[in-house]
Amino acid sequence: MTEGPHRKMLVVEDEADLRCTLVRAMRMLPATEVFEAEDVRSAAEAVKEHEDLSLAVTDIHLPDGNGLDFIRGLRAEGNRLPFVVMTGYHNSGVVVDAYRLGALRYLAKPFELETLLAAIQETLQWTGMIDGIDGSLSAPAEGWIEITSYARYEVAEQLREFITALASLNLDENDRSDLQLAVEELIQNAIEWGDREDPSKRIHVSYALFSDRILIMIKDEGEGFDLDKVPDPTVDPFEHLRQRLASGKRVGGYGIHLTSRVVDDIMYNESGNTVVITKYVKGRQ
Repeated sequence: MTEGPHRKMLVVEDEADLRCTLVRAMRMLPATEVFEAEDVRSAAEAVKEHEDLSLAVTDIHLPDGNGLDFIRGLRAEGNRLPFVVMTGYHNSGVVVDAYRLGALRYLAKPFELETLLAAIQETLQWTGMIDGIDGSLSAPAEGWIEITSYARYEVAEQLREFITALASLNLDENDRSDLQLAVEELIQNAIEWGDREDPSKRIHVSYALFSDRILIMIKDEGEGFDLDKVPDPTVDPFEHLRQRLASGKRVGGYGIHLTSRVVDDIMYNESGNTVVITKYVKGRQ
């Protein structure tokens, strides 16, 4: 007797034709059974009914709520179900929130079915191993590894070196140097402007590694900032340096503007206290 499907997945999408197309495509994956839901309520019911789900693919905008609210509800119950997010509206704040909840991929509509299947396979296959850092380690959501430590500059240096050591597995020398610089600036920025150099506050650095890209998420415990009000230090770098030295700050402070030039994507959440950067491996995008 032939064994039946041993992987179960859920598609949450309110548009019936698209939902049907996605379900058919996902059923092409080996040994896969796919369930479907059209809104948050039916999605929650499906998760309760099928406790052994391997993955969920969910749209953001649903008739009775938000796809991320669906995921938040699962996380609040201790459910670490991996998921892929779909959205027809690219909003960096929404995407960052999705990453914080554990998404490894988000797909901007319209997308090719091959892209969806690749994202699913990638999410299912992701594994991570880590040890040896000054601070606590955890896996806040499936696929991400988080390093948490207090906002001290010596710890920032250690975090930077650790992250870039991992990155060196997939990047050439130039890209590794760019990522190292970006991570250093953003961590320093989180300490200086986010946590206001308060040693009782912490920074959280999360990462996920793939064959084609590296995702790094940096969060501070500050109140955030308005990205549109941040001046561009590259307009007059000498004046920028003079002002920083006069105020007793470190040389640097180019964080956001410098990082945007050396990584492939940089996104902040709406409050400004979480940033996600993406660096692709050349030739594998």
